[in-house]
Amino acid sequence: MLRTFGNDYFGYVNRCPHDSAWLNIGSGEFFSPDRSFLRCGRHGARFEIDTGVCIDGPCNGQALEPVALTVIDGDVCLRGASSCWRMIGVPTYSRTAAKPWML
Repeated sequence: MLRTFGNDYFGYVNRCPHDSAWLNIGSGEFFSPDRSFLRCGRHGARFEIDTGVCIDGPCNGQALEPVALTVIDGDVCLRGASSCWRMIGVPTYSRTAAKPWML
């Protein structure tokens, strides 16, 4: 998964450090109701988007596993991967944005 704050991108493995469950359940929803945190749909743990650190829940203080990303000619790539995602027209994130962006 990817997340952007302006031109900064963050990637995390879709796995809660509490019990290795996927963060999303069913619909692919990864965010807290106010959309300012990533959350585990199974246990409700909340994670800071820019650090991946759990600030509330059964894994408090633990962090999501980061994914190494790089930007090459405007494409966001998994470091070491053979293909990239083209990010055209990606909305800029702010903590007050109505809809954070995720791939």
